[in-house]
Amino acid sequence: MKSRNRSSLRAVAIATLLLGALGAQAQDKAVELKFAHWLPASHPLAKLGFEPWAKSVEAASKGSIKVALFPAQQLGKAADHYDMARDGIAEMTWVNPGYQAGRFPMIAAGELPFLIGKPGPGSAALDQWYRPYAAAEMKDVKFCFAHVHIGTFHAKKPITEPGQLKGMKIRSANGTVAQTMTLLGATNVQVSAPEARPMPSPSPGIRSFPSASTRPSSSTATCASMPPTSCGCSTSPGTTSSPQARRK
Repeated sequence: MKSRNRSSLRAVAIATLLLGALGAQAQDKAVELKFAHWLPASHPLAKLGFEPWAKSVEAASKGSIKVALFPAQQLGKAADHYDMARDGIAEMTWVNPGYQAGRFPMIAAGELPFLIGKPGPGSAALDQWYRPYAAAEMKDVKFCFAHVHIGTFHAKKPITEPGQLKGMKIRSANGTVAQTMTLLGATNVQVSAPEARPMPSPSPGIRSFPSASTRPSSSTATCASMPPTSCGCSTSPGTTSSPQARRK
């Protein structure tokens, strides 16, 4: 009987040591997080924002966390990035909520014209204001932070006053700006930023990002999708705003 007990104890001890060793190996293995966005890899925000941030995460975690970047819609279309975070296609995504007009009405307030003059302070203000609403409006992801940017009109002829927009074809940055352009008599061409670049130029017409003269701004958020037991996500400095989401 004593011999049998000693054998059982040895078996338990071996099993415990084996589990401990396996646990140590699991901790030593680096965790890779996919971060998807729709900007070209050469875009200044990608080169000066996303890439240095990813490297800083790896450095701060001493190599235990690696961020794999997937630019240029590699994992999905620009308009799908919120759902990509929700569905776990990527752990983190950079989102323009305005690409799905009407789906996120609260954060769309950041797209209103004449609201924000400078993107830095404006981003901080939008992020602080939106956080209480994020839990309800983006409840199936983990919202990390929001930001805005100020863009410009790109046209074949100078635009000096709003009346000149009447009859023009305009590529608007989001649904809110599109409504503004409609009220001014313009015709909207609805495409995401990655799809706007190869568009043939309409005649007469313009392609536009938010206008610096009327100050409409585009809100963005970064979202991260992770298992419920995981934590740690961030959003892009901009929409997503850099926006991020976490699946619950």
